[in-house]
Amino acid sequence: MTQENLDATNNPTPFGKGVKQRDLIKMTPEEIEAFLSEWHTMNIATINHDNTIHLVAMWYGFIEGCPALET
Repeated sequence: MTQENLDATNNPTPFGKGVKQRDLIKMTPEEIEAFLSEWHTMNIATINHDNTIHLVAMWYGFIEGCPALET
């Protein structure tokens, strides 16, 4: 990376290749809480004794702020 591709804080400028944009699309704590409190399905995978994968879809919720699921 050349000096021309860096800003004043030595971070890549938005016009360079492979620019880190994670901080630009980061969710706020409120957005994270709202997203997780919606109805979603998670996938849980285990490895069987014969090394095959057992994958199941499960609903989840939160109890006192902690993720919870019922089997």
